[in-house]
Amino acid sequence: MRSIAILVALLPSALTAEVLTLPSRATQAIVYPVGGQITHEVAVSLDVGRHQIVLPDMPPNLVLNQLRVSAPGLRLGALRYRQDITPPRQNTETTAVTAAKQTIKDIERQIQAVRDTIARNALDAQAAEDRISFLSALGSNDSLPADPDSLRAIARMISDETRAARQTILETSITARDNLDQITQLEDSLDNAKAALDALIPEAKDRPWMVLDVVATQQLTNSPVRISYVTDDAMWAPTYTIRLSDNGTPRVELDRGADVTQYTGENWTGIALTVSTQSPSAQIDPSMLWPDKRRLFDPADLQRQRSQVLQTDSATFAAPSADAPEIVEEISTTQIGTSGLAVTYTFSDPVNIASDADAVRIPFDTLSLPATLSARAVPYLDNRAYLVATVTNTSAEPLLPAYDSLRFYQDSLVGSTEFPEIASGAKADLGFGPIAGLQLKRTILNRAESDRGLISRSNEQTEDIRITVENLTDQAWSMDLRDRVPFSEQEDLRITYSATPKPDTDALDDRRGILQWTFPLSAGGTKTLNTSTKITWPEGQHLR
Repeated sequence: MRSIAILVALLPSALTAEVLTLPSRATQAIVYPVGGQITHEVAVSLDVGRHQIVLPDMPPNLVLNQLRVSAPGLRLGALRYRQDITPPRQNTETTAVTAAKQTIKDIERQIQAVRDTIARNALDAQAAEDRISFLSALGSNDSLPADPDSLRAIARMISDETRAARQTILETSITARDNLDQITQLEDSLDNAKAALDALIPEAKDRPWMVLDVVATQQLTNSPVRISYVTDDAMWAPTYTIRLSDNGTPRVELDRGADVTQYTGENWTGIALTVSTQSPSAQIDPSMLWPDKRRLFDPADLQRQRSQVLQTDSATFAAPSADAPEIVEEISTTQIGTSGLAVTYTFSDPVNIASDADAVRIPFDTLSLPATLSARAVPYLDNRAYLVATVTNTSAEPLLPAYDSLRFYQDSLVGSTEFPEIASGAKADLGFGPIAGLQLKRTILNRAESDRGLISRSNEQTEDIRITVENLTDQAWSMDLRDRVPFSEQEDLRITYSATPKPDTDALDDRRGILQWTFPLSAGGTKTLNTSTKITWPEGQHLR
């Protein structure tokens, strides 16, 4: 605290202002898909006059022009933010942090005690080796007594002492193995203890500090001062668990939530959290539309220009001739962004999110949507049909896209996949896995190519396809079968097709050549569809 007072005393306005050093903390956060807006808050009690409020624990990497200060009852002056050469922070260590640090110290002492035991055992083993060496040398000593009884006594003594020494070496080896296993276990416990401490205090030890010059126009008691800043180090993504039930009236239930993480360098404890679909880092101004200037050029001139380039030295390029046409290439970019107003979700309960450590999942609510079931068959790619639930977003807000969503059918997990964005009032198809009893078979009955006609010299390709759907289940299904035929946008490439029965559409979702049949298929029933395609093109051309 004294070091902070000394630094503040060096500031010009500190000579006439009361200095208050107050801890602040993050109290509110609005998190975007990328980034966030964080608010720190501190309560001040001030007399009328000039003051300096020192906040010694601001988050790192703030951008000064993105700071916003709200202080009712105060007239704001200069704001100073210091990232480097900051005073030491106060010791605000919690009991949990103290206990975690003590656990680390205890484990480190246990590891050292085991290592000391290993060192003592090593000394015992070395002493035993020395005894064995001495006894071996004693047995070959020429000065030993010659009488048999003395020799037997010496031999017995050497044998007993050698056995005892080797027993000591064996026991120390066994103990050493046990001690090494114990050290391995203790080191694992030490790693876990350090990880537990990191989870409690993952933020940096050094924190920037901020000084606010203020003038109180009236006496204030516990008046809030709020400092908001923008960060790129926070994010959220929607998450869904989707359940399809079919008890006569099919319904899809969506358990919605948010996965939130943050890397701001400070822990959020008891924070008021809001997540928003707004994207402040995305484009916010409409694009500029430039005139479309078109030019004509003679292909022969362009060919001559290319020839001139090829005739020059390989390290240089030929300059275009003065009368060569100017070729202008217009560059077009596509901007992808959001439209309409952003959707925000504010959570009623305070939230704790540690920096660089926690990934927090927060539930929103559960939506129940009516569904229409069908069996979708794509025999060109699949040999089984898939259960599809078509739902309408009857809520007043869009359903946001998600990279992953768990899907259940009648409480059984069928898998996980992406979830599409569904606008309010819009429809979407959600898959719930294959239907094993709906078998698909797509057979190419005929594929032929030929040169026909002595005069036209055109080429022709024909293809006949038979598609069979067999329902081996014990229930009827509403089938949605899709296949494709080729199409052309070239006048000389002629494509015709026929189908029995005729498809409901041959341009599904405005995709030309995508055929769709919709029909009921009873339990045990079979349906056969046929298509025939003919393609013709001029001689000398290649089809692809």
